[in-house]
Amino acid sequence: MKTLPAVLTTALLAAALLTACAAPGPKLESIITGAHRTPAYVERDKYRHPKATLEFFGLKPDQTVVEVWPGRGWYTEILAPYLRERGQYYAAGFTLAAEDTPQYMKSINADFAKKVA
Repeated sequence: MKTLPAVLTTALLAAALLTACAAPGPKLESIITGAHRTPAYVERDKYRHPKATLEFFGLKPDQTVVEVWPGRGWYTEILAPYLRERGQYYAAGFTLAAEDTPQYMKSINADFAKKVA
């Protein structure tokens, strides 16, 4: 009789562990292959392996993600739609207030602002 609670406890712990470690699933794949993505960025996927990378980091659709220096939005095109329903996405970019902000930073920020507008 003592083995039944132990078996049930083990089964519940295993189920919780499997749920916590589950891969993001087909939704991530459909976002990566979605028509909303910039064609040039999709072309880069074969080198950057976004699904494998995001699964490695344990991305889940209910997380809060801060993308530091999102550049022109390659990951943004994947992360923002993936997190839209249950998670939160924040982009943390360059400060543009400094007088000596390099032009390339201003250009990247302007491109990103157009993408997310």
